[in-house]
Amino acid sequence: MKKKKMNVVAVLKDMEGGNGGWGVKIGDLVKPRKIKALLMGEGRGVEHQKWPYWFVVCHMALGLTAYPARILATDTLVDCSTLHMYTLVTMGLMWTFFFLTSRTDPGVIDRKSKDGELRKLAERMGEQYDEVLEGLGRETTNDGQVAMAGVKHPPLCHTCHIVKPTRSKHCRVKRKCTLIFDHYCPFVSNGVGMCNYKYFFLYILFHCLSQVGFMVTVFKYLGRNGWDWFMGTVGLYVCLFVLPGLMMLSYHTQLIHKNLTTNEHSNLFRYKYLHDGNGRYRNPFDQGFMANLYDRMMPSVTSYQVGGGREGEKDELLGNIV
Repeated sequence: MKKKKMNVVAVLKDMEGGNGGWGVKIGDLVKPRKIKALLMGEGRGVEHQKWPYWFVVCHMALGLTAYPARILATDTLVDCSTLHMYTLVTMGLMWTFFFLTSRTDPGVIDRKSKDGELRKLAERMGEQYDEVLEGLGRETTNDGQVAMAGVKHPPLCHTCHIVKPTRSKHCRVKRKCTLIFDHYCPFVSNGVGMCNYKYFFLYILFHCLSQVGFMVTVFKYLGRNGWDWFMGTVGLYVCLFVLPGLMMLSYHTQLIHKNLTTNEHSNLFRYKYLHDGNGRYRNPFDQGFMANLYDRMMPSVTSYQVGGGREGEKDELLGNIV
């Protein structure tokens, strides 16, 4: 308060009540700062921006609300039971995979992880991190001279204090290294990685399928009932998202076809494990479309280790310098 940091004072007062700033009262709904906090979170970082997540929820809820309120409420399309079943089932699956993507751990390498395998991996990579640091100390003498030249070291994460496994990346939003990191998606409010990529892809797939079913139903409804401003506006609104959704689905289908992540595709020339000895592109994880599809949907240790298993893990890590 003495330093006039009133934004900090406001946050601390909210936190003082023990509600983390999210205790919303009726009177708060008319306060711009509270409304902003509800949508954006209490910080400025991407991890606190809630509006993309709530935008997607409201977007999906619009179709889910309009369908029974207008379309099923009349007998205009009573003969379209198959179309109704298709649209409602794909909507249900869309919502299911959306929440699975949002709530599933993407594969964070953390000693406190609820997943036992991830805990063991974090401990193992932490031990290797300590070994590498000790090795770095032996490479330099007390007077600063290089004692061991030309020694290669695996990539290290000095934030997580681990040796980074192949295909992992430190997520700047989650502030943890994630196995087979793809990207951080603010629209699901979660990172996308090894453990929830399948849910993310299926969410995009069923989002596109449900949009197509919803549009066909709306056009049939308007064709038989005549122009309806509400349903017409909703139908046109949904049309705006069909092309972006199909483009996203096409992009991730191509990534699965090549067994690449969004991060790897964006930094193709950065990762040495994606190149042969002559510097030409070669993806050791690309085993053909069906094998790649299975690998991304049902990931295992071989999904991020070329040799697989614990025997070749250290050699593999030492050979894949990023």
